[in-house]
This record gives sequence, structure tokens and C-alpha cells, in this order.
Amino acid sequence: MKRKIRILAVFILFVCACSAAGQDGLWHDEVDALVELDITEFEIHDEDKAIKRVQRIIYVYNEKGNHYANVSVFENTFSECKELYGEILDAEGRVVFETDNEDIRREHCGSEYIFYEDCQYQTVDLTWNSYPYTIKYEYEVKYSTLFYWPGWFPQKDVPVLHSSYLLKFKRPVQHNRLGIGLNADSLMTEEEPGKIFRWTLSNIEPRTTESYMPPEKRVQMALLFSPSYFKLDDYQGSFQSWQKFGAWYNYLTEDRTQLPQQAIAKIKALIEGIDDNDLRIQKLYEFLQNYTHYVAVELGIGGYQPYSAEEVYEKKYGDCKDLSNLMIAMLNEAGIDAYPALIQTRDKGVTITEFPSQQFNHAIVLVPMEEDTIWLECTADRLAAGELPASDEGCHVLLVNENGGQIVQTPISGPEENLWQSRIDARLTSTGKLFLTGKARATGNVANGLRNALAGLKGEKLKNKLRRTLASNLPNFSLSGYKFRNLDRDYHRPLELAFEGSVTNFATGAANRLLLNPNILSMKDTRAIPDETQRKFPVHHRYAYGLVDSLMLAVPPGYVLETGPESQNRHSAVGSYETNYSFEDNKFAYWRYYRLAKSQIPVEQYPEYREFVRAVAKTDSEMFVFKK
Repeated sequence: MKRKIRILAVFILFVCACSAAGQDGLWHDEVDALVELDITEFEIHDEDKAIKRVQRIIYVYNEKGNHYANVSVFENTFSECKELYGEILDAEGRVVFETDNEDIRREHCGSEYIFYEDCQYQTVDLTWNSYPYTIKYEYEVKYSTLFYWPGWFPQKDVPVLHSSYLLKFKRPVQHNRLGIGLNADSLMTEEEPGKIFRWTLSNIEPRTTESYMPPEKRVQMALLFSPSYFKLDDYQGSFQSWQKFGAWYNYLTEDRTQLPQQAIAKIKALIEGIDDNDLRIQKLYEFLQNYTHYVAVELGIGGYQPYSAEEVYEKKYGDCKDLSNLMIAMLNEAGIDAYPALIQTRDKGVTITEFPSQQFNHAIVLVPMEEDTIWLECTADRLAAGELPASDEGCHVLLVNENGGQIVQTPISGPEENLWQSRIDARLTSTGKLFLTGKARATGNVANGLRNALAGLKGEKLKNKLRRTLASNLPNFSLSGYKFRNLDRDYHRPLELAFEGSVTNFATGAANRLLLNPNILSMKDTRAIPDETQRKFPVHHRYAYGLVDSLMLAVPPGYVLETGPESQNRHSAVGSYETNYSFEDNKFAYWRYYRLAKSQIPVEQYPEYREFVRAVAKTDSEMFVFKK
């Protein structure tokens, strides 16, 4: 006999009435789906045994809501999905589909840095071919640790009519909790003193979505839990403080920095005659980049515990904590102190520093120097020593040493460090075709982005990618030749590029006039203007940057400049924008400077920022008119 959804009887009438909730005016906006019921139960038996049970009912209104009917349950070495069952009801409430074992697929997650390589998931498709329809599903996951204590996330992208989190203790467990966007204490009911707690919310508005949102603002309502003590495999640890959690990680890495004799000999040869520690670090970092490659291979406690430096050196591969550990071992052999730092990369959000817990997905290296600190991203093949990718910048990381752990912050690069500069010399024909030669120079994250975009490409693939990257706003651009300096080596030097090509219909003719836009390589269009007139959250960019572009254009004989937009000279706390031009002896000279002052624009500066981008986009789109 097929098993049935165990929805609590108290909700049956509630659920039947919910299908008309949108029409009853509870949600005045049209929605693609509606979560009628969302119940999470977490039952703790011991520090190495717990069970999570989830029950959900979702009403799907149209095709756009179908993705809410794709159900996935994630697992790893310490959590296993034991049951997954779902059913579909049509518009009349008839059950039209029930899952069997063959309907459930098992897939592996994509690898990213560390901690998640052993991730897999069970998934089932509960979409139906007519609307509206309702899905009901439940699943059960068994945990062998409280390290990954699941939280409560009652808010979704669509309205939620009822959500609750039930916490049951079979024995007392010391823990901490943190509410995000909700008052956890006021929502809590203690159903059995010290043993059963419930948090409940009803009529939950969808989460706010804005353009250019900071990654951490994707979670606007949550209740997080963290055990004071945990056990991962046979390793006891504590989340009582960052210092204690760091001590646990330090214990995992003990006696794992020994190097084989051939590695020691190689290090001595690399640094022979080099007394400057900065140069030693650069030399060893470049060796690591060329000698090893990144592969995520970890399972179980190995998601946190690195392989020995000896093993990584011999195999020539590892994940980020493995490569970081090898880098530390090599630096130590060269007489340089270095330490691991656990990080939640910026694209995933920010570390909540007041809440010690498992929040990290990556590891990097910190090298303390007398006058400064050098950070090393050991999975990056195209960075200079001391440079961090944008995803590692401005992050609160857990620095780990023999004293435990402490939270420190990685540096944030400025627009002067992430710079693009170009100069184009060009000739325009009377038919509007442009012939050009150019030079460009990029530093920092701008150079890193270009190197990564072009990595591994050769021949026509490289040429086509470069053409699209250089002039994304000019579909008629034809690249006839190019030459790089420092593309796949000497990453501490600027990336340099020389190129030549042509653009058909660069200028359009009207009677005895030619109209053109001189912004060949850099240009803001209206898509860059944020949609919102008012913001709830800051505007987030991956990094601050500067763009400096110049054009020297020879126009056809007999043409003179008739009209052009006003030169710009805008400077504010959010950025700068300057343009200037001149026309003399059939030569049109144009210069453009754009500077984004900071990667994150506070809400209070949003009106100024929006007007700034709007003004830039308007000027960048305006045409120059030449008359014969």
C-alpha cells in the first residue's frame, strides 16, 4: 500500500481554504506559486544523532511557478535522506500522481572550493501539465552530527501562509541561536519545558528582490542554530567562541606540514640567493601555481582536514585547504611564518561574526610581515602573490594559529588598483567604416577577470572571445590581429594588449552628415541603471574600478564637427565621470574617464548613485555629428 502524506489534521481545513488565498485579497500582487504549509521538525537524540523532518504543501498557479515543484534534498557524509515522498493534486483536489522509488534520482553537487565535495542530493519532479495544481511532499534526513544543525528559513520568493520550526530534545543540548529579520523569542512557544520548542509565522510576505543586491541579503528572515559542542567523526569541537573553533581546526591540521626531501631540495633551489621575504613568497607561490592544480576530492572529516603536505606535493593536486596547507609548509621551510584562514567567499554572503558556527566554504593563507600582511589565494592560477580575487575581498575570515582562531578582515581593493586604460588610433571612411589600432592595459581584478575569461583558449576561440570582450557594444567589430603581454605569466605585471581591426557601419550617414558614438571599448547603457526608485538594500558590485579610454580619430576630408554632447566633469562620493573632446585638422580627439569609488553603495547614497549612473548612460549614448 502506498504511504500517504502525514499532514497534521489540524491543518486540513486550513489547507483546503488556501487555494483561494490570492483571490481573497491576502496577496494583492499576482504570484506564480503559494506555499500553503511549511513545517520543519528537528529532533535531537544525542550529539551524533538527530532527525530532520519536513512537510510542505505548495500551490502552483502557472508555468513560472513550476520550479517550486522540483524538490531536492541534500545529503553529505553526515546527513542521509531516508525518506522522500510526494504527490500532485489537480485543480479539483484529486491525487493525480504519487512518487515511487524509481521517480527519485540521485545526483552529485558541483564542487566549489571545500567542504561540499561529498554533497549529493535526491530529487523528484512534481510538476504537472495543467494549472493550477498542488504538490505535497515530505522527507526525512538523519544526521550523525550537530555540526550542520539545520536552521529555519520561513520566507521564500513567493508568499508563505504558514511556516513553523519544531525543535525536540531527547536530551539537553547546549546551543545558541540567532534570528535574522525576526524576533525569535517572541515567536517561540515552549510546548514541553526544556524539551519541545516551536517557532511559528503566518502570512509571510515574499522576500524583497532588488537589482545589484548584496549576496547576504538573499536571506532576509531566518533562525540559525549552533551547538556549543559538536562531534565530527571522532573529533570533538566547540562553537562557544571563534577561538575554540579555530583551536579545533588547528588540531585537525597538526603534523600535516611535513614535506618530502625532494620538496625541501626544490624549495632551497628556488630561494637560493634570495634574501628578501617578499620575493621568496612570490617565487614559492608561482611554483605552487605551476606545479599543482585544484581538484576537490574530499569526503567526511576530509572536508575540513587537509591531506598532508607530503601527499599533496607528490600527487600535485588538492582542494583549497590542501593547497593552502602545502603553501604554508613550503613557506615554513623557507623560514616564513604562515597560517590558514577559513573564509566565506563574498559571492556567498558575509560571515556573521557574532555567531560562531559553520559558515565557511573556502580556505586561503595569511602571511604576517613586519610592515604588512600578504594574503595568498592558493587555488588561483592567474594571480600575483598578495592579490586576492574579488570573491575574497572584504571578508571576515577565521585566522587559525596555535592559539586558536580569531576573526580578521581581508583587504578591499580600490578603483586605482583595478584599472583599465586604452588608447585607440582610428580612421573613418566616408561610408562609415572604421579602421583602428589600439593598446590597452589592465591591472587588479580587471586584469584577473580578463585572464580568467581567456584562459585555455587558443586560435579562433581566443580571437572570438577577445573580440566579444573588447567591444561588446559593437557587434560589427572585426578583430584582425592582437598580441598580449603577461597573459599567462608574470601576473604581478599589468596585462597588456595590442590589437587592430575594423567596424562596419561605425558611423551612420544622413544627407551630408556622419553620426557616431566614440565609446568603442567602455560604455554604460540604460541597463546599468538600477530599476528601483527607492532601495531597501545597498547596491553591490564585485569590486570598485576605473576606466580610462581615449580615441584619436581621423575623419574623412571635408568633414567638420557640427554638434556633440557637453563635456562632463562629475565627481561625488559614489564615483567620477569625465569626458572631453576636441577637433582640429580633421582629427577628433575624445577622452573618457569612469570611476566607481566603492564596491558597495549604502542605501542613503542610492539616490545620488542612481542619478550618477543615469547621467553617465545618457551621455555615453549621445552621438557626435560631423557635417561636410
